Amino acid sequence: MNKTYKIIILITSIIIALILAEILLRAFEPKEEVSNLYVKSNNQILGFELTKNYISGKQILLNGKTHYDTDSKDYIKINSEGFRGDEITKTNKSKIVIIGDSIAFGYNIIYKKSFVNVLRKKLPDYQIINLAVPGYSAIQELQILKKAKEYNPVLIVWQYALNDPKDLEGFPLTVLSYEEIRDREDAIIQLLNQSENCQLKNNLQRSRLLINILNIVEKVTKHHIGLLYHAGYDFEYYHSEPCGKERLQKVFKELGNKDNPKILVTMFPAVVEYKNYPFYNIHERIKNLSLENNLYYYDTLDVLKGFSHDQIKISDADEIHFNENTNQVIGLALAKKINELLVR
Repeated sequence: MNKTYKIIILITSIIIALILAEILLRAFEPKEEVSNLYVKSNNQILGFELTKNYISGKQILLNGKTHYDTDSKDYIKINSEGFRGDEITKTNKSKIVIIGDSIAFGYNIIYKKSFVNVLRKKLPDYQIINLAVPGYSAIQELQILKKAKEYNPVLIVWQYALNDPKDLEGFPLTVLSYEEIRDREDAIIQLLNQSENCQLKNNLQRSRLLINILNIVEKVTKHHIGLLYHAGYDFEYYHSEPCGKERLQKVFKELGNKDNPKILVTMFPAVVEYKNYPFYNIHERIKNLSLENNLYYYDTLDVLKGFSHDQIKISDADEIHFNENTNQVIGLALAKKINELLVR
């Protein structure tokens, strides 16, 4: 057996081993439980959406009848349009639409005490419509903008969180399969006309074997590798990674379209200690993106600087969402800002 033949056998064996490893990784990929709150969307860019007419929570006995306890943080009601709260009724009031993620959704708090409902109390002359969906990123929220415009609002409040550039944050293998996520990414790249490098990155991400190898390399070197999905909260990485940065710029350009109603980009800081807040530079970038695209900007950090982490977090089990008291503070400050904006 000559040397060339041995090399061919070796290479062929390696290729077969790699193919088998890829097949096994796909076949035995762990599946996460899917909450009934979510359903696969017919809109490929959205990926997933809230289940229409969904309702859950603790039940109580009142006057001999069983009712959902609306004063429980577990109470969630989704209307027939697929958004949180009661049915969106027709009214002559001017409309303000909220677009956002789990923060505006009122995740893990009593919904009555969310900043959205503070706005309802403080701005009684307006109908506040909440279209926030937990887990949505900037590109998904851009799709929701189309729905928001149907209500002909005088203002859209765009609740921006520091993980907004990271698409499908927290939903890697739940409602959508891995392949569906990659196909969806292709559709987003084409929609936003992103660079060939972003397309190449997505094609490489289709390999489970490659991703698993890179995960090991990243853990050993403690250095970010651009191909990897990061389920954590590395906000600086989200805003500096080339494809994510490019995507965010294109999203803000779309937001600034002259055919859109007034949009107030409302920045929500990370739930951390604010004494030495580490993400001022990201806030500044989003402010500049907003102003460059003729959007209004408000930073809720301005009213939270004196708060400690313990004062704003929900609990030790949920340290990434704002508690009810903080929602109250934010709601009051935001209502004031909206009033100033709409009387101009």
